[in-house]
Amino acid sequence: MIHASWNGEKSDLETLMIPALDRAYLFGDAVYEVIKVCNHQAVVLDKHMQRLRNSLAALKISYDTEIVRKICLELMSESQVEHGMIYIQISRGSGDRVHVPVKPLSPNCLIFCKETPSDPYLELRKGGVKAYLHPEQRWRRCDIKTVNLLGNVLAMMEAKNAGFDEAIFVDENELITEAPHSSVFMVKDGKVFAAPLSAQILPSITRELVLGLCNKLSLPICLEHFSKTKLLASDEAFLAGTLSEVLPVTMVGGDLIASGKPGPLTLTLQQQFRLNYRN
Repeated sequence: MIHASWNGEKSDLETLMIPALDRAYLFGDAVYEVIKVCNHQAVVLDKHMQRLRNSLAALKISYDTEIVRKICLELMSESQVEHGMIYIQISRGSGDRVHVPVKPLSPNCLIFCKETPSDPYLELRKGGVKAYLHPEQRWRRCDIKTVNLLGNVLAMMEAKNAGFDEAIFVDENELITEAPHSSVFMVKDGKVFAAPLSAQILPSITRELVLGLCNKLSLPICLEHFSKTKLLASDEAFLAGTLSEVLPVTMVGGDLIASGKPGPLTLTLQQQFRLNYRN
């Protein structure tokens, strides 16, 4: 059984009934969060709740995130998930299929808590990720964590079909933006590079935590756009995401990153992340 809640009513996720006219289904008119569960604890739950509030405000959806927090903790306790994830999705509500609702709607909130392997990325963490460069094709407000993920899905499908582990988006100016479900970093001459926050860059919580670790380790940080060419010429590269944590990138397209092995700075950040954020 996967423990779930729909508007506060508890049930099994596999038997949960959701209205066909929910706007998340019809329009992608919804926001979401994914929270890592490690050793029966929700990792940096407060930060996820704050980003959820920001996303809701951006879509002008009013919902009490304290209720969300309470249900998340209840589902974790009831399910006894040791390692896994909490998924939260809040839509504008259900109603006629019109772009602008003709009457006020009540938001719908789906939450579920699911067990996963303790480290599903173990092999990639050890050997590194082979990344596929893909033209940027997502909508122009990637800074809002909405359920509009078709561009991400198509890029990942293309990458997997081509024999790669992940995709990395490259915009029309040949600049690196993000990966479909993680932030992209590179290392050059001891400096850690990451794209600055913008409408095309999600304010990733794991990105924030990694940058905090860099400060703690006195590693120089450069928040500036970097090109595909610079990425390929980097000393190290890595991805950072909620479930994947810190993953070394050892190949981009058909080109090795440096020696083609996880770099020492990446491995240090990987280790420090696990020490600090796996409860």
